[in-house]
Formats: sequence, C-alpha cells, structure tokens
Amino acid sequence: MSVDGRPSNDAVCRRILCTKDHYDVLEVPRQVEEAAVKAAFRRKAREVHPDKNASPLASDAFKRLQKASDLLTDAVARRRYDVFGDDEPQPRQQVHHRNRHYTYGQQYPYGGEIPPFAGLMPFVAALLLASFLFLVGGAFLVDHIESPQHRRFQQQKRDPEAVLQLARNNADLECGVPGRRLCVVLLTDPRHGFRQRESKLLEKVRAETQQTVTNSRGQRLSFTWATAPAGLRWNQLLPLKATLPWVVVLKPTRGGLRVSSMPVPKAGGKEQGRLSAGVPRLLQEIASGSAKFEPVKGNVSELFGR
Repeated sequence: MSVDGRPSNDAVCRRILCTKDHYDVLEVPRQVEEAAVKAAFRRKAREVHPDKNASPLASDAFKRLQKASDLLTDAVARRRYDVFGDDEPQPRQQVHHRNRHYTYGQQYPYGGEIPPFAGLMPFVAALLLASFLFLVGGAFLVDHIESPQHRRFQQQKRDPEAVLQLARNNADLECGVPGRRLCVVLLTDPRHGFRQRESKLLEKVRAETQQTVTNSRGQRLSFTWATAPAGLRWNQLLPLKATLPWVVVLKPTRGGLRVSSMPVPKAGGKEQGRLSAGVPRLLQEIASGSAKFEPVKGNVSELFGR
C-alpha cells in the first residue's frame, strides 16, 4: 500500500498488459452489447486507475483498458477487428510504375479510385485481342478452306447456265455425278487456254442449241457447259484428224464415265464453222437417242493426269 493509502495491485495490471485480445482485456464475450462493454470498463477502471491503484503499471494498464473499450464501442472499428483481428487499418499498398507511384484507395487526379485489379488490365486486353484474332482467323479459314461439302454448296449456289472452267479439283463434282446433266466440254489448246474467241464461240453455239435441240416429245434439254485444256488423256477422246478447239460430251453413269465426241466433218478437222454446225448436230443426236457413247476408264478428274 502506498503512503497515501492506495492499494498496489500489480497482478491485475500485468494481466491486462499481457492480454492481446480486447474482449479478454475487459473479460466480456464477443457477442457483448455496447452497454455491457461500458459497464465492464467502469468495473475494471476502478481496479487499475492510477488514482485507485498505486502500482507503477497502473497508468499503462488503464490506457490499455481504455483502448479496448474505445474500440469495442465503435461499431466500425469493432466490425473491422472482428473480421481482420486488427484494430489498426493496414497501410495502403503502393504500385510503382517508372517514376510514378499510386496507392490503392487513393484518388485519381481527376476523381475516382484506382481499382485493386488495375494490374490485370494488360492481361485482359491481351486476352481480348487474342480472342478477336482467333475469331477473325477462324472465319477466314472457313471461307477459304474448301471441304467437299463446301464445294458442293458453292456449286449449288452458282448460276447453272454459267460456263465452267474444269480442273482436276472440280471435274468430278461438276461433270462426274451420275443422274445429273450431261457436260458439253469445249477442249482448248493448253498453250493458249480459253481465249475470248473461244468464249464468244461457245456462247453462240449454246444459244443456237437451246433453241433447236429437243427430244422426241419436243422438250428442250439442259446441259452443263464447260471448258478444259486438252491434255494427253483428253486428246485420246477425240476422233482422228480432229483439231482444237473441239467438243466432247461427258455422260456419268453408275457403270462408269462415257463420252461422245463431235465427229470430224467431211472437209476435215480444220473446217471453218465446224463447231457451230457440229455441236448442235451432236446434241440433237444425243437428245434423240441415236448418239454413240464410248466408255472411258476412270473418272473425269483423271483426264487431267496425275
């Protein structure tokens, strides 16, 4: 006991100073109400207040007691303490960028806060760009890589009266399917290709044929018109003394490919006007059923060689 009659109680002061939890300092449960916190503070203050306790630890113990009471009677501070277990707010995290630094939670110069996920922005932007390029690239590949189904769809969309340019990659689809139109193929010299002269000639012959060629019932027939460079195997389909350009008709059947070639006129294979006269005559014979078709080994694409 001190000279002024105050008792000295070191034990209670040491307990308070050694206790870290604010609830344990006041010896109250965590569900305690504010009024009970204040009552516990008053009760403990009578034990450790320097005016009531002569212990040299009394002043620090009373400050610790007051700190616990102030926090538990502040709703915001108590909620933060219950969640994070810390009565002091964490220092703001700084993000350094070259000569600048930003603090999460601080204000932009023009208002608003720097979001905590600001560092993810470059990654998100890169991901969006990659997704866009993937979609654009996929659409490009779909448009330019031709599958059999895609070629069939494109073939169905094209103008049925257009003149086709046959090649190895489209010949079977255009002229090799049984049950479809017969193909009238104008064979041209591979050294010259399909020139403007042949194009006009084919258009003229086709126009004349559409007006004159009919079957036994008077019905007009439809043909697929095409051109192809006359390679070695194509030339084998031509009659002797035939001179390019020449016309053959392809007829795909379930038993295989068959061909009928325009005959050589009496004046020879170089006779002027041989196509304009010979093609309608050949197609009329086909329409009437009197034309002769010869079997061809393989399919249409093999006529272009390997």
